[in-house]
Amino acid sequence: MFKELKKKSNMKKLILLSVLAFVVSSCGYEIRKNPEPPKPKLTKEQIRKQEYEQRLKDYDVQFLFECNGVKVYRFIDGSELIYFTDANGMTYHQYTTRTSKFSHTTHRVQSINTKR
Repeated sequence: MFKELKKKSNMKKLILLSVLAFVVSSCGYEIRKNPEPPKPKLTKEQIRKQEYEQRLKDYDVQFLFECNGVKVYRFIDGSELIYFTDANGMTYHQYTTRTSKFSHTTHRVQSINTKR
């Protein structure tokens, strides 16, 4: 008899606990995370640097060397090797095209870099 009462008591506890768990889970309680702190505002120079680094990631840019504080990079555009620097001033690259079966033309492209 004592065992039957104990089983009924345990069964009542189990049912009560199940009902309580269902009520708590369905009441729409939401755990709120602490709001993220606002991101610090970036200067124009920092924004330019981030954009520059993102553009480097978009291409397979290889760092070649540094001389007098000027870094030289290279990437492939189609079948052409393109070289560029991070310095301000005059830069150029050249490429050759075939104009006929026995002749070719060398093109020299020049640009002037200025700070923005």
